[in-house]
Amino acid sequence: MLREVVEHLGYEPSTAASGEQAIAAMATVRPHVVFLDLLTPGITGAGVLNYVREHHPTAPVIVITGNIDQEIALRAGAVGTFAVVGKPINLDALKVLAALAMSLAQRT
Repeated sequence: MLREVVEHLGYEPSTAASGEQAIAAMATVRPHVVFLDLLTPGITGAGVLNYVREHHPTAPVIVITGNIDQEIALRAGAVGTFAVVGKPINLDALKVLAALAMSLAQRT
């Protein structure tokens, strides 16, 4: 579903089924925006987020989680995420966030 939203905005998304796949993909391609589920198999979403901040510090990261609470939002904000989105995902809100993040990415 997320892939379709990003494609609808006119971008070519790359997807990964695990934290390891995500890191391997980002080792060869600079991501413009990262959509990250915290519950990834293998390397956790937090581990992937650490990789992104270290290797792609200007890439906006939109964290997606089924357990959004104040602590998660604060921790995500502390490591420089662009936004935290709870599940179920509101597609209209996600489209707005994605467009804003893409705009930011194009300026950096």
